[in-house]
Amino acid sequence: MNNSRKRTTIDLSVVGDRIEQLRHDSAWKALTLSKKVIVLLEEYLDFLEKQEHQALEEKLQNLRPDAAWKAMPLTQKIMVLVEEHLNAIEQQEQNKKDAKEH
Repeated sequence: MNNSRKRTTIDLSVVGDRIEQLRHDSAWKALTLSKKVIVLLEEYLDFLEKQEHQALEEKLQNLRPDAAWKAMPLTQKIMVLVEEHLNAIEQQEQNKKDAKEH
């Protein structure tokens, strides 16, 4: 992506004062309005990513009803799912091979 697509002009007159008054520390006051907007966008993106991660973790937690699954760490659950997926792919390939032989 070229720089012209990464830069834009935005009218912040509607929210500029709110952004300026959001924090009272000297580091915030030293930032330009555009830098403050970037900081807020980065914080919001981090927040959204964390929510997505938590939602995924919750889906994985509730994927199976058994206690062993619920007690398993997230990384182990992911590895189990990957292994099951690989097994399913290998089984599909074997089924295709068997079908060609018959």
